[in-house]
Amino acid sequence: MKLCSNEFLQFFDSVPDGISSTEELTGYIAKAITPVADKIGLGKLEIKLNVPASAYEPQIKNSFILLYYYKDGYDNQTSISQNFETHSGGSLVVYAYPRKDVSWDLDDKPQINFLCHAINMIFSKATLTRLIRYATITDSITGIANTAGLHIFLEIICKQHTQAQYTAFFMNIKNFRYYNQRFGSRNGDAILRRFSQRVNDYMLPDEKFARLGGDNFVAIVKSERRESFQDFMTCVKLHINLGETINTFYLSVRMGIYEVLSTDSSSEIMNNASIALCIAKSSPHHDYIWFRPDMIERSLHDKEISNKFSSAIDNNEFVVYYQPKIDLRDGSLCGSEALVRWKKDNTIVPPTEFIPVLEREGTICVMDFYVLECVCSQIRSWLQQGIEPVRVSANFSKIHLHNKKLAEDIIAVLKKYDVDSKYIEVEITETCGYEDFDALYDFVKSMKNYGIHTSIDDFGTGYSSLNLLSDLDVDIIKLDKSFIQTSDYPSVHKSDKKHKSTEIVIKTIINMAHELGMQIICEGVETDEQARFLKELNCDMVQGYLYARPLPVEEYENILLKNK
Repeated sequence: MKLCSNEFLQFFDSVPDGISSTEELTGYIAKAITPVADKIGLGKLEIKLNVPASAYEPQIKNSFILLYYYKDGYDNQTSISQNFETHSGGSLVVYAYPRKDVSWDLDDKPQINFLCHAINMIFSKATLTRLIRYATITDSITGIANTAGLHIFLEIICKQHTQAQYTAFFMNIKNFRYYNQRFGSRNGDAILRRFSQRVNDYMLPDEKFARLGGDNFVAIVKSERRESFQDFMTCVKLHINLGETINTFYLSVRMGIYEVLSTDSSSEIMNNASIALCIAKSSPHHDYIWFRPDMIERSLHDKEISNKFSSAIDNNEFVVYYQPKIDLRDGSLCGSEALVRWKKDNTIVPPTEFIPVLEREGTICVMDFYVLECVCSQIRSWLQQGIEPVRVSANFSKIHLHNKKLAEDIIAVLKKYDVDSKYIEVEITETCGYEDFDALYDFVKSMKNYGIHTSIDDFGTGYSSLNLLSDLDVDIIKLDKSFIQTSDYPSVHKSDKKHKSTEIVIKTIINMAHELGMQIICEGVETDEQARFLKELNCDMVQGYLYARPLPVEEYENILLKNK
């Protein structure tokens, strides 16, 4: 007993597995179907394919594909058709026509329907194979190449020894988190999609633009076009329909740029471009950074910091120093700032060596709470010894503002060590004010409710300083040391125009802060002249090397005892 005819078996065996191309599949079917067509009197076989646009099928496909045509013609007045829905929501319709001298009866119809189902199954399998292959190398949100697709391109040009013709650009979109927060993640994806299409349209067929995830992208551009590409990326203008309105966006990027060498592998190309991007992301003045070989050493240093951080925390290698804050009215100790140092291999690693690395990786959040725990533990120890502490400020990175439970987590540490909130102050840098004002506003309000002082650090270095004064209910404003540590100050005479300008700016900030019920502290005070200058302007507090460097706990404790 046979399940199907020899002709059908031969037909199926003749169409190989793994075909993904519609054109290739059509060719195999045209060659293999003749015995089946002869057996059932098939005159013409065609399909109508409708594929909706998607990330994996960017263009709508709506076409007829001829699979078989009998040389002596067919009866175009008679046909059997079957309509199938595709996995993507489209349709595939199979049309079968008999030969002119053949009439299909009711007994023939199941056979023709079976052939239609077989054709749909073959095409569906090929479509899925193509989509699976495409999906492995394509970003599902933007429709451009993903990491795997980029590596395939790089491997090809390396194998062809043409990689030296290219320049690699590793980039991410500046402040993209703002767009997600402002318009929602769904519209954020729409912005990413439009951005990707806009840049991808700029690329040549032998170049590649890929999304590696988030707002990180890589462009492999012919070196003769790198300057024009940089100019193009300076500001990418987009018009996007979000809801009922068309919005215009001007996106700019940070980029690490690497001129590829003829000896580079694909991994070396990616690694060198990404190293340059890391430098660009930490640079306050340059959005585009070209790779230099000495950056590799810096990158290895950063990786060493990152790799050793967890064990250093576990081994208590980080110690807290305290820098006194002085009341300018009477010269008394009125507070201190907790500053972390790393005791590594019997040497003190300065914070400039490791804080930026932790900041980039987000592990600074672990460090900040480590410092807060040390401070609270030390305050509890002082209280048990009968030593009255002054308020200690602890720095918290702006990254913490992503944590909606930040205030509760801070309070939990204070409760753990039974420390009154009056002894703790939380410092957050001003730059977070314009990046995530709503989160900062809510956090400051929560701290106020818990009785914890808050201060804005590095005031005067951001873009919205005066707005922060009026919009945030902080307790203390810390003037950035750049106000009094310019290259020609304080040696200038008071009649000097620049000195007068500095005086006016500082005086204005101090007066505004006082009017709003805030206190002012200036950091980086190193000379008597600077201290007198600030006192004349009614600055409340100062800290700096004129009074004391950051001190280990034993030395700071002696100052506390004298402060009684």
